[in-house]
Amino acid sequence: MKILTAITVFSIAAITSTHSHALSCASTGFNLESIVKANKAAGKNVVYVMGSFSGKQNKPTKSTSKPVAGNSGLLVANFPKSATSNLVFSGKVMTKNGAKPFKQKVKVTASCTASWCGKVPKSGQKTIAALTKTSSGYTMAADPCGPNTFSRQVNEDWKKLKRLVR
Repeated sequence: MKILTAITVFSIAAITSTHSHALSCASTGFNLESIVKANKAAGKNVVYVMGSFSGKQNKPTKSTSKPVAGNSGLLVANFPKSATSNLVFSGKVMTKNGAKPFKQKVKVTASCTASWCGKVPKSGQKTIAALTKTSSGYTMAADPCGPNTFSRQVNEDWKKLKRLVR
């Protein structure tokens, strides 16, 4: 009985600490200045675009809980796994000289931390996105702790972004 109690307490602590960590890193919003500075400091090859994504988005698999054999019927969480989608972003890209038209395929990976997963704006929703340019094309990581898109006050933030990128 002591072993079962210890396993139960450990399991609850592990799940709770994972959830607490995920909540502690949840974004309070898209801060253009800190994101641009962090990308520059890291030497990332990032472009900033305004427009919308289109295409079929694959969603992370849904979480389910099942009794695991041999543990007296305790439920063990099966958290969602990341999902990758090949989308198209249409709009404009920010350059040092202003903005120019932009339409490119983007490989978007929505990753998960415990039960929280990153999200991509709905198809057709106007947004600003930070895309990484790689040798094989453009990518974007959507995770719950590091947003790469923003869909509020898009026009105002695009003006701020012009000042930050120059």
